[in-house]
Amino acid sequence: MTDPIQTRSNENQLVINASLQEVWDAITKGELLRRWFGNDAKDATEGGRFFVSWHEHGAIDSPVTVFEPLKHLQFGDMMPGSPVPFATDIYLEAHGGATLVRIVASGFGTDSKWDSEFDAITKGWGYFIRNLRFYLEHFKGKSCRTSGFPLRTNLPRADAFAAYAKALGLDPAKLTLGEPSTGKVEGLGKLEVRPDVFIPPGHLGLILGEKQDALLRIESFESGKGGTWAYVMGLDWDEANPRLDAIDKALKKLAP
Repeated sequence: MTDPIQTRSNENQLVINASLQEVWDAITKGELLRRWFGNDAKDATEGGRFFVSWHEHGAIDSPVTVFEPLKHLQFGDMMPGSPVPFATDIYLEAHGGATLVRIVASGFGTDSKWDSEFDAITKGWGYFIRNLRFYLEHFKGKSCRTSGFPLRTNLPRADAFAAYAKALGLDPAKLTLGEPSTGKVEGLGKLEVRPDVFIPPGHLGLILGEKQDALLRIESFESGKGGTWAYVMGLDWDEANPRLDAIDKALKKLAP
């Protein structure tokens, strides 16, 4: 008898002040996925595929393997080098008048070569589950402008994190999770921010604006060629606001 294959999983969960139906629609309807997740998306259906893309910067395009309306959505596929299929499970549960959302990613190997992938997926879903909550609790039914781009610097990861903050007129030593702060961006001026993800030196998530109507996510990794690469994503429910353009421009100046 062969020993079972050892794998590991990660989980993110939040209570969202929205109904089961509202959350289910937001994770299965392409039009709504585009309002909190990616630049493009299609409806997820039973026996179909889960598709979300960030234009030329990557996509999720996996078969839907469990489709239980208002309860459980699963999608996944084999990943190169993975001993078992990789799966993402999204579980919904009524929680008073709100909904408990649990996102479980599984199928990671236990050896060290999977550590960076494991960490990236854990933190990535940490961003996206907060995007989902922010959208449903504040901007439900409203379309969103999304921007995203990779950013490469020659700086070590810790120095790159400080540089991202400095480009936004912020001092990372003075940032506190959940506490308001004020930055300054060239071409935009004063920028009110409130960190909702703050895990130096790799992960910075900010709620933007006096109306708190935009999000910025920066996720960075050490590059195998030296320096640091990051993926920057912005979501803005005030589509006419120039914030994202100014922020994109300021951060791209860090590229070599």
